[in-house]
Amino acid sequence: MNRTPLNKKTDRRHEILRQSQNPIRKKIFFSILIISLIIVSLIIGFFYYQNYVGPSKSLAVRIGDVEYSRGDLVNLLQAKQKQIEMLGGNFKTGKEVFEALNTVVEAEIIIKIAPEYEITATNEEIDNNIRKIFSPPGLENPTDSSQLEREFQERYNSFLNEIQLSEGEFRNEIKKNILREKFRKYISETIPKTYDQVRLHRIALANTDEIEIIKGKYYNLVNNSIDPEILRAAFKGIVREFSKSNAENLRKGGDLGWIPKGIYNIYDPTIFALEVGKLSPEIPNYDNDQQIYIFMVSEKQSDKELEPEDFEIIKNNALQDFLNEERKNHDIYAVLDNKIYQWIIDELNLTKKVTPTPDP
Repeated sequence: MNRTPLNKKTDRRHEILRQSQNPIRKKIFFSILIISLIIVSLIIGFFYYQNYVGPSKSLAVRIGDVEYSRGDLVNLLQAKQKQIEMLGGNFKTGKEVFEALNTVVEAEIIIKIAPEYEITATNEEIDNNIRKIFSPPGLENPTDSSQLEREFQERYNSFLNEIQLSEGEFRNEIKKNILREKFRKYISETIPKTYDQVRLHRIALANTDEIEIIKGKYYNLVNNSIDPEILRAAFKGIVREFSKSNAENLRKGGDLGWIPKGIYNIYDPTIFALEVGKLSPEIPNYDNDQQIYIFMVSEKQSDKELEPEDFEIIKNNALQDFLNEERKNHDIYAVLDNKIYQWIIDELNLTKKVTPTPDP
């Protein structure tokens, strides 16, 4: 009788057992693989949300019950960026970002209080404003009205597609601009057309300059005169010798012309306290901490009619003063720290049009 050797029986059992365990091992292996992939996907998703989705949805501004996320601000800035570039302008990213929060807050304040002043923006006004922006140049008097309409629609739709705003969202931004301008006009009605004004002169000097020597030279040239022509000539002399200002200011000898209150708000207390011909104390140049200003007034005149450009500046300042006061009546949250600022800058740079520089 033939017998199978014991070791062969044992090997066969091991083989049968091994084969019976393979499906289990495979299931375990695939389960571990799937769990690992899920964990990796969750980690990737978390970092993606943390770095892209999360910041975009984070609250940036709240005015009462109206909220804007960082992403909302970026969308509004991109719309302005594209509009400026389309019109051939230069979008100054850093400046625009700083102004964005303030603009959003003020626009919502105006929307909230506009009904109290019976100020509105009609659909017709919004339509006209949009057409003014997007009507193709050179076709103010077209012979083919259908061509004008076709080109307008192409430019307008292309713009909306590029900035990824709906037409309703963009029309709402146009409405805000119209309301702001109407408020500015409303407030300007209370501004007088004449102001007390001074003929103002300014020299920019370095902090390290010999201030007393420069002042002494001016007073020696003036020799106690209060004749406006002598005062202007003396001041022009020290400006052209010592001033650290730009070429245009040097050419004019530091003469800023007739200035009413409200043009140089931060310097007004110094300027309008000066006696004719006297030099002011050194005043910091708030735009350049390496410089100081010295002012001189060569003439004064009461109730002098405002120049158109001065009237525009005063209107803007009056609107700003009104809105600053109105802020106290609203619950406002707004924050722009370095981290948020840099995130917005990075997002805008992704869509900023770069003009290539040719190789020499």
